[in-house]
Amino acid sequence: MVSTTHWGGKRFPVSRILLVEDDRDQAEVLGFSLRKDRHAVHMAYTGNEGLRTVATFRPEIIILDVLLPDLTGFELLPFLRKETAVPILLLSAARCSEDDRAAGLALGAQDYLAKSHSHRELLVRVRNLLDLQANTNIIHLAIGARQLTIFADRQKVEWDGEQVRLTATEFKILLQLVRGKGATISYCELGEAIWEDPLTDASTIKSHVSRLRAKFMDKEGGSDLIRNRHALGYALNICRAEESRANDAKGKFLQQSSR
Repeated sequence: MVSTTHWGGKRFPVSRILLVEDDRDQAEVLGFSLRKDRHAVHMAYTGNEGLRTVATFRPEIIILDVLLPDLTGFELLPFLRKETAVPILLLSAARCSEDDRAAGLALGAQDYLAKSHSHRELLVRVRNLLDLQANTNIIHLAIGARQLTIFADRQKVEWDGEQVRLTATEFKILLQLVRGKGATISYCELGEAIWEDPLTDASTIKSHVSRLRAKFMDKEGGSDLIRNRHALGYALNICRAEESRANDAKGKFLQQSSR
């Protein structure tokens, strides 16, 4: 349940990583290294399985093998990009050529690595992608029919174009929920991330979240920004229209790949 880990003296949040790799032995080895570094890893062994998993697992990084049994990583990239904007790291069995790297980057990947490189280098590159993701200055999210905009460097938040004034703690909580991409963030994870104490009293967290939700109430007194997951924690609502578009893209892809 701990939400941070250490690397070179720095603290990083534990992240969800989708590993799409058809070689099960290789996947187990890579998965072991990533889990040892305190990441949550979900394995997919085909392109189709990887695409289906994105909507449910909501990864923060995707590690994608170039050669898969049903299609290549290059073929899968455009369909992944229709579902998610998270960083994608391509893995190649051989030392990657300049043309391969250029093709992968042009299709939307953020990095390209040959499997011959050490696992330590893979972890460093994952760290770099996480750091880049965490320091994105402006975040736009559709929540229901409304638009949430976060200016991370200025700690400024807009709700349908109107500024919402938050305390420093409220802003940190909102940012953690946004980075969770709809997944439930437990009380322990929020306590560790905000107060550096996973045993932070649940009533303290509930009080801060309650005040945060109140600032996003609509005229009818309802708020569709944050979901209370009973005794588990909290999650940010994800735009159902975006999920519908992702499912449409997935369906088209599955139809094409089955021909």
